[in-house]
Amino acid sequence: MERTPLSVGSWRRRASLWLPVVLWLAVIAVMSSDVASQTDTESSFLAFLRSWWPGAAAALEGAVWREATGLVVRKAAHLFLYGVLALLSLRAVRGGTRLRGRAASVAVVLFCALVASGDELNQATLASRSGSVVDVGIDLLGALLALGAAGLVRRRGSAERRLGE
Repeated sequence: MERTPLSVGSWRRRASLWLPVVLWLAVIAVMSSDVASQTDTESSFLAFLRSWWPGAAAALEGAVWREATGLVVRKAAHLFLYGVLALLSLRAVRGGTRLRGRAASVAVVLFCALVASGDELNQATLASRSGSVVDVGIDLLGALLALGAAGLVRRRGSAERRLGE
């Protein structure tokens, strides 16, 4: 089968679909570095609270509360980062490939699993971080929740369009 060269418009379309994914992967890479280690996350979070909600910051000054809060913030970041990655990837896959429906979602989940696994393997090599299979699971949960929400929104939109016809 002979392949035809891609037009400039086709290149622009692909770039507009995949560039956000690549940029979000860079955000994940920064968050996986020493910049977002546990001690940095805790101190940044407490500084934020001190400036916006001093009473809450004072309550969290104890070591146990600080560690628990830091844990919740870090795990919520996993859910958020991989939820956004899943949505951006789904947009790119649907717009830039022939995959649709469940096949597109499966491809996105596999991509997120690959990124999450590589991310945790990288963290295992850093002195200030540790890689965790649990974090890969949290990452995939974030991706699945985002894809589920996107599916619900899409179905609701389809039903509303059908009712309007």
